[in-house]
Amino acid sequence: EILRIDKARDVALLKLESIPDDLEITTRPIRTDIPNVGEDVYAIGNPASYKQGLRDTVSKGIVSGYREDMKVSGIRENFIQADVDVHGGNSGGMLTDEHGNIIGMSVLGISMPESSYSTGLNYFIPIGEALERLNIHHGKTSSGAEEYTDTPSMLENNNGPIKIVP
Repeated sequence: EILRIDKARDVALLKLESIPDDLEITTRPIRTDIPNVGEDVYAIGNPASYKQGLRDTVSKGIVSGYREDMKVSGIRENFIQADVDVHGGNSGGMLTDEHGNIIGMSVLGISMPESSYSTGLNYFIPIGEALERLNIHHGKTSSGAEEYTDTPSMLENNNGPIKIVP
């Protein structure tokens, strides 16, 4: 079930009624600050199709830059740029820091003309911005535990308060 969606940023909050037997879901901590240029990062995704045995593929790279107000598909947005290799099917996959904290979501990779070879120009939605677009606010409790709070929004398919369990 789609609980929230932001079409401009291409992010959604989904509720799974059941989890398929062949799908293992592991939660990861979230880091909402922007990583430093040169910082090691890891892209985790499913290039092509996980049915082809490429499920949960990990590639390593570095943050190449932070692109503010970059125009993509007619919309200006912020992106983390990294040289970590991503391929078709990786969209929506996570970008993590060296400690496994989620810092971004894979959204765009530039390929060589007339091929699918990566150029090392890959872009990721900062996870803090994705959460903000869905009106999910991330913080820490006084004890240091991660906390997610929901605020009313005007987003499509807003079905009321959402409890998010990390």
